[in-house]
Amino acid sequence: MTTIILVVAAAFSFAPACCLCPELRTKSGLPVCRYALGGAARSHQTSSLPLKYSDLLLGNEHCGAPFYFYYNPHRYPDFIRGVVSSFSGEGARRKREDVFIASGGCDRCSASLDTRLEDALKHSGSYLDCFVLEYVCPDELGGGGKLGRELQDAIRHAQTFVEQGKVRYLAASTHSHEVGRSLALANDFDALMLRYNMSHRKAAESLSLPVAKERGTPVIAFTTTRWNRLQQESPSGMTPPTTSDCLKFALQHEAIEMVLHSARDEDELDDSLLPLFDSMKKKHWVSDEEHMRWATYGSDEKGWNIEDDFDEYPHEMEL
Repeated sequence: MTTIILVVAAAFSFAPACCLCPELRTKSGLPVCRYALGGAARSHQTSSLPLKYSDLLLGNEHCGAPFYFYYNPHRYPDFIRGVVSSFSGEGARRKREDVFIASGGCDRCSASLDTRLEDALKHSGSYLDCFVLEYVCPDELGGGGKLGRELQDAIRHAQTFVEQGKVRYLAASTHSHEVGRSLALANDFDALMLRYNMSHRKAAESLSLPVAKERGTPVIAFTTTRWNRLQQESPSGMTPPTTSDCLKFALQHEAIEMVLHSARDEDELDDSLLPLFDSMKKKHWVSDEEHMRWATYGSDEKGWNIEDDFDEYPHEMEL
């Protein structure tokens, strides 16, 4: 028997549909696009993909400058080649200062952080727009939800990158919304990368996103498609959303400034990004009816997690 869980209207204000992110800007001062293109570890992205993204934005200048993110440049050689080609070499249509590039590292020791930055600078030039302390875990917190000593030391070291002019913004990412709340409260970061999607809302909306909004820390939402699982059949049997539906649903939350999406090819990029351009003609990213439909679609968070074990901290949805 199919069970559909109805949900009540969200307790937050809907964000206006706008493709510009004024909180994060290129070195030349351009606001970045609210759709960030990421390197995909589980697929082969051609070097033409980052160029296609850049060209789409050039054709829609009201949509901001390109924002590229990758974890380790050695894992995405063709993707990185395309990113670099967007601003250097013969035929480049942009200058480096008009492009936003983010990368980072999972290690916390100073030497490892230095290595990851140097790796990034080999491709981004004399500076990196944003360095991300990646995958901050609950065991990196101290008593009372405060940041632990090792994490604090890593933050202080990363801040020297900014002081030296090698990095412009400092961010952190986490899969835990308890950690996300602590990171927002610490006020050490220019941005946070947090999980958020139709079927992963409860912990985000109760723990991390309200604090980030209150502190004025922009949030970059990732895993907005639940590893492309949301576009398949749901546990309830409802008709699934498109990729762009998933992205617009995340952008609808007032705390979320950007969505990070790793389109695997140019067709997927078109299917994801072009509908966002069209949505700018409307007051909000999705209508009240659409928001209710997709919130209902993903509401059985435990059911989703039984199928794919996506949520690393399932207890947080009860907090």
